[in-house]
Amino acid sequence: MKTAESGQANWENTATVFGGDGAWGRKTVELFEKLGFKTNVCEIEDDPLDMAKKSRVLFFSVNPTENIRQIAGRVTPIIGREHIILENASAKDQIKSSLLNLADLGASVCSTHPMCDPVATPDLTEVPLLLMDVGQNSAEARDLAERLFEPTKMRVVPFDFETHDKGMKVIQFMVHFLQRTVGSFLAEEGVDLSSLLQIATPNFHLFHASLMRTLTQDPQVSATIINSALQRDETMEFAQRLAGRFQRVIDMSEGERLEEFDKSAKALGQKGLR
Repeated sequence: MKTAESGQANWENTATVFGGDGAWGRKTVELFEKLGFKTNVCEIEDDPLDMAKKSRVLFFSVNPTENIRQIAGRVTPIIGREHIILENASAKDQIKSSLLNLADLGASVCSTHPMCDPVATPDLTEVPLLLMDVGQNSAEARDLAERLFEPTKMRVVPFDFETHDKGMKVIQFMVHFLQRTVGSFLAEEGVDLSSLLQIATPNFHLFHASLMRTLTQDPQVSATIINSALQRDETMEFAQRLAGRFQRVIDMSEGERLEEFDKSAKALGQKGLR
């Protein structure tokens, strides 16, 4: 017969992963099970509130990211000081108010950002793992996050939750923006990349590898990163300056172009390229 104590113990060691069928969702379920947690998976057809009632730990691994707002709203009535909330969204601005609200209700909340796709990068050793305190009661959630990801051997990097998306402007937005745009352009142009690889330079092989690393990922990841970033005025202005730079380079004379390339290489610390 199950006692009240055993029922409480089971609840405390149960985690619900929202979006557990995605790449990081599946990895997160695996990590919780390694840590000894009974793990439930909540997908779109499930009732988030019913699933949340079964667990002390809730982990949001949901795409598109804005769906986290809806799930957080649904589970709010049961959230209290005994709960631990974790998530792994690539963009935080869209869910910032929802996570802060859960923290205000007393939950221990830690935002995480593993800086890769676990399918594209199966060996996660030394890949940065950003951990961000949310609210004033994050210590327990942060400790659980560190223990949860410990088997991956990722490199934990404390980061600021409030400025996360600003910091990702170059690291994530620019890369996904450029590569998805270039990919779309090449597809419309009818370029056969596989045939070009037969005669490609080493530079093109590197370009192709980088491009395909993004293009073979779930496009929802890129869409979420780009859509969220462009809601920030400063990122929209950054994107417009970036787009304008293409025309500026086209309009330069040969001498101006050489001078610009040399100056920018030196500014980025790449002296001695020529």
